[in-house]
Amino acid sequence: MSMASEAEGMDESDPRQAAQMMRKLSESMGLKLGDGFQEAMRRMEAGDDLNQIEAEMGDILSESDLLAEGSPRSLPPAPAHSTRPQVDETLYEL
Repeated sequence: MSMASEAEGMDESDPRQAAQMMRKLSESMGLKLGDGFQEAMRRMEAGDDLNQIEAEMGDILSESDLLAEGSPRSLPPAPAHSTRPQVDETLYEL
């Protein structure tokens, strides 16, 4: 089953499914999540109350803790093209 079809069939109100999908997405992109974020996801998967997790870990789950040290913080720049794209004047009306 593809990740897209899994996401479509996911119950958005189920924190376990949401945590599992976040984990799959981060692994598929090669991102290592920060310790605080991993702990929050473990608790979500265990069925802990979301409000309680946020109350106890809200400060820990800052944006700076989302990714672990060594994970890429952004996508690499797209390669620069030295030539303009070719346009077929018979196909496009510009």
